[in-house]
Amino acid sequence: MDFSSLQIDISTVIIYGAISILVVYLVSTYLMPGKPAPAKPAGNKPAAKAAAKPPKKKFTPPTEFKKFTVSEVAKHSSTDDAWIIVDDKVYDVTSYVEEHMGGDAILNYVGGDSTRAFRGDQHPDKVQQILDQFYIGDIQK
Repeated sequence: MDFSSLQIDISTVIIYGAISILVVYLVSTYLMPGKPAPAKPAGNKPAAKAAAKPPKKKFTPPTEFKKFTVSEVAKHSSTDDAWIIVDDKVYDVTSYVEEHMGGDAILNYVGGDSTRAFRGDQHPDKVQQILDQFYIGDIQK
């Protein structure tokens, strides 16, 4: 075979090589079975906000839910006994305090109403699912 008649300049080889590498990368990243696609942050929130850690310790919710007064909730205001109120619902977050991604910020609200702090921009949408695991009752009106 005589290859002297083939006239391919170096720029063509580089372009086709780059396209080939890009295609292989895209296929291996997005289309390979069993391999999840890279995670993308939800909406315009930063990636750090998009990942809330679920609690390591399992909280066992009560079988019956009670009504609590605000003064009853106020008695549970320490690291070892931490209750919060969000939207007139009471949550025992004692087992979650150490796991809270915001560090000790959660302790500023134990024993009281943390609705405004909880609904802040720092929490991703799925944090409500985490909080729901700790529901123990409602505020008595």
